[in-house]
Amino acid sequence: MRIYSIDLLKFIFAFLVVFAHMDINYPGASVAVDFFFVFSGFFLAKKFYSRSVENPAEYNQFRYTADHIKRLYPQYVFSLVVMLCYMCGRDIVRIVTGSQLAGNVGETVFRVFEVIPDMFMIQDMGYFVGGGINPAAWYVSAMVIVGYFIYALLCYDHKKASEFILPILFILTCAYMKFGRENFAVYEWFYIPLVRCVQYMSEGIILYRVFTSKAFAAVRNGSVFFNLVGIMGIVSIFAMERYKNIHIVLFAFIVLYTSCSESWINKVIKGRIFRRIGDVSYAVYLNHAVVIMAMEDIFRFAGITMEHTQFAWLAAGVSLVYSVFTMLLLDRLSPWFSKKFIPSLRAKKIV
Repeated sequence: MRIYSIDLLKFIFAFLVVFAHMDINYPGASVAVDFFFVFSGFFLAKKFYSRSVENPAEYNQFRYTADHIKRLYPQYVFSLVVMLCYMCGRDIVRIVTGSQLAGNVGETVFRVFEVIPDMFMIQDMGYFVGGGINPAAWYVSAMVIVGYFIYALLCYDHKKASEFILPILFILTCAYMKFGRENFAVYEWFYIPLVRCVQYMSEGIILYRVFTSKAFAAVRNGSVFFNLVGIMGIVSIFAMERYKNIHIVLFAFIVLYTSCSESWINKVIKGRIFRRIGDVSYAVYLNHAVVIMAMEDIFRFAGITMEHTQFAWLAAGVSLVYSVFTMLLLDRLSPWFSKKFIPSLRAKKIV
């Protein structure tokens, strides 16, 4: 069963990221991506224990990752292609018109090669540091890469992994990041975003084991205290997320509370209006960079000036509308792609 309160929180955090990328840091923005990672780990564990615990070989890390990419990739690659076309088109126009903002032809051609790591979801992963064509998409790459190894670990021995290895990894990565590590730095042979991903996805796995325990079932069973603590956790994440690492504890309250179908919040947040809000948040996260870039270019060309906060809210609104449009477009293209395009490639022995 889909839990709409989680989708709503994803939606809110996605827009906090949009504003943060325009240098407007509303409360909660600094922990938004970490929140995504925690829930990714939680649902990874949920999928594992619903499919693989009895027979890991039947649904292993390869099938899990393939299914994961199949679900994420259409919107991901569509956003990436639009970004590449827009950037190259803008460069060509600037070169032709002799704009002072233009680079040279070589730089424009290099963008095509620069997008290759992005296409394979390995942008900003150690060797390929540099931001990529769509910098915000690093989160998706990290989630897919780390998710593969965590799922493989669970398949190898889920009890040792969830009860011993992942808790230790969580503690070690928390301690490592506590010493003021830059979130996007490179240390020796590894890249810090991967460490962040391991930290918070491990927390999500641990929380799922707590969620399915008998002790937690007794606590969550319609308790007023449980509901009050959960609601306070949600409120506090927006008020206290900058205080040391308190968000790590708050994530636990929020995940456990919103994942319970019997919680007050899930009795309120339900209905068709919330059905695709989680998908919209993913699309907004991927699309907002090109929308902001295009709007800045249009405003500059037209000589339009606007107060920064007003521009940010307008860009967020346009990102939402554009993202809904891309979702509807992909919904229309998916049947054609799967029924006509892929079979024709197989007939020609291309795939």
